[in-house]
Amino acid sequence: MQVNMLKAPSDLGPSGRKLWRDICAKMADSDTQPDARERQILNSACSLKDRAAALEELMKDTPAVTEGSKGQVVLHPAIVEIRNTHREVAQLLCRIDLAPLDDDGSGVIGIQISSPGMRSTKARSAANARWRK
Repeated sequence: MQVNMLKAPSDLGPSGRKLWRDICAKMADSDTQPDARERQILNSACSLKDRAAALEELMKDTPAVTEGSKGQVVLHPAIVEIRNTHREVAQLLCRIDLAPLDDDGSGVIGIQISSPGMRSTKARSAANARWRK
């Protein structure tokens, strides 16, 4: 049974649409698709991906360091925000079980999907499967 790939929401930018298409295509290849909860999580992750892309574009012509409040050299706040945004995207995607979509066993589908939270979700699922038998 082939599952139709869900169309990306119209409010997403190029980076967000690409992430949406990549995840949904992998899911469609496995004859699955995100449920309503997973679509909301994916939409949030894609919106954050767009924000990170906008910040990265801003930083193309901006020095990586700036002057702090006391004249000291500090990392540009946008760099910190980019790092935090990428972390949030990964954490959101961990809430969608993407492990079966990992073709080569590396844990990577354009982002790192293995985290302590993901391992604990997998461990709980495995324990539940063992006890139900």
